Amino acid sequence: MARQVCEWLDWTDHHGRPKEISCRIALNRLQAKGLIDLPVARAVNFAPRSAPEVDQAPEPWPVPKRGSVALG
Repeated sequence: MARQVCEWLDWTDHHGRPKEISCRIALNRLQAKGLIDLPVARAVNFAPRSAPEVDQAPEPWPVPKRGSVALG
């Protein structure tokens, strides 16, 4: 929601990024004063994600020994 509010208000930092944290603080203060009602926050999971499973790499091409390859 904060991202959307920043977009509506064109509220960005000096790099042009939305000031989401400042917006969240402002929204929470408005709610604490009873001026707005915010939806219930979604649960956030900060647990590290497991790495995706990777298929085994194919067998490498055989590399001929020096002098064993006849050219031409």
